[in-house]
Amino acid sequence: MEFESWKAGVSSSMDAFARENRRLRLDVEKVANDQANLESKELAVLAASLFFVCFSTIMLVSAKVSKFLGSASYSDKECRTSSGWMMILVSSTMIIFVTLLST
Repeated sequence: MEFESWKAGVSSSMDAFARENRRLRLDVEKVANDQANLESKELAVLAASLFFVCFSTIMLVSAKVSKFLGSASYSDKECRTSSGWMMILVSSTMIIFVTLLST
């Protein structure tokens, strides 16, 4: 009789361990899926930031070239536009650096 109660206790413990193992396995799979999802979002942020860096650089360079080559008058509106592109360039560059440093 003592052997049967010991056997039932061990069987009950093994069932509890198996349930816990299944639960932990599901938790690990969920974390792995969440990590893959975050990595894809990180790549999207990097791609968008890189696009804005390139585009704002092109706009700033083209403004400098057009100022140098053609128009002698550099209006206040063009100055504000250039400062806007400079702000986009700086903020996108900071986003890229922060994203790359956090990995």
